[in-house]
Amino acid sequence: MDYQIIRFKNARPTGDVDMWKDYPLDPVKDHAREVVEMGLADRVEVRDTNEKLVFQWPRTVSVPPTSSLSD
Repeated sequence: MDYQIIRFKNARPTGDVDMWKDYPLDPVKDHAREVVEMGLADRVEVRDTNEKLVFQWPRTVSVPPTSSLSD
C-alpha cells in the first residue's frame, strides 16, 4: 500500500511529506518515529492513499471505537 508521512513542527505542517509506495505499514511507522527522534518534526501523521489517518506519533488523540448504530 502507499502511504505519506506528514511532518509537523510547532503544531503546523512543515510542508515536508515523505511518500512510501508499495510498503507495509510497519516500516512506514518505524520511519515516522525516527523522524521525530531525529528532531526533524515534533509530530508526524501517516495517511493512506485515501488520506485516512492510520498512525500518528507521538499519539495525541486516540482513535474512537467503532460503534453500531443499531442499538
